[in-house]
Amino acid sequence: MIMFRWRLLPWEYGVRNLLRRPSRSALTLGALTIVVLLVFVVVGFIRGLEKSLAVSGDSQVVLVYSLGSELWCRLPDLQQALKRQDLSLVALLMQPGANPNGVVLFCKERVNLELQAIVETAYYASLQKHYQPVRMLAWLVVCLIAGAGVFTGLNMMYGAVAGRIRKIATLQAVGYRRRAILLSLIQEGILLAATASLLAGLVAQFWINGLAARFTMGAFTLRVDGMALLVGCGIGLLLGIVGAVPPAIKALRPSVAESLKAV
Repeated sequence: MIMFRWRLLPWEYGVRNLLRRPSRSALTLGALTIVVLLVFVVVGFIRGLEKSLAVSGDSQVVLVYSLGSELWCRLPDLQQALKRQDLSLVALLMQPGANPNGVVLFCKERVNLELQAIVETAYYASLQKHYQPVRMLAWLVVCLIAGAGVFTGLNMMYGAVAGRIRKIATLQAVGYRRRAILLSLIQEGILLAATASLLAGLVAQFWINGLAARFTMGAFTLRVDGMALLVGCGIGLLLGIVGAVPPAIKALRPSVAESLKAV
């Protein structure tokens, strides 16, 4: 009797339920795929920006520029617009063993030249700090997208569960506990979310990974690496669980007698 009470519904029961409603399942799958794909795009943007700023720098390169230069643009366009041919920034590659700080000290001592210098690694470190708000905003966008995905899953699952109230009550009447039915409904949400994460991951790998994105001083590529896949798929599975639990609890809350009378 105890084993019967703790018995779980067969795994294929949840799969068959999804196949019984192909149109609704396809709509839910499509919506979740778009949500997870958007997560991959934003996380790929963040990872690409971090990778670009982290590796773009040489400790033996010193940037020397005029004190009156805060402007990054294409040099030929600027020279044509200002009708000037002189340069306001020079990147110096130091000889092996040379101290790049010597150039920085020279520019500070010769104030009449109105020059300043910075080691390239220090420059990109300052860019990391400068773009910190951008990364924070991007993670906020990820949270907003995930929130939209939760509401999408809730809407779809509420509609799916609402039409199965009597079936759920019948399962309770034949001896299945509410926990077992709840796990079966969560299983359906996880199956849809896992499939959506897989489809979105394939699209991200073949069509999004490596795309160029412009920012202040140049461009970088979107990187859908292992971390991006982990975050995207993790959010996708979380959407499947969170989207399935509230509708399932609502459907299991009434008594068996009330649910069997439901139209």
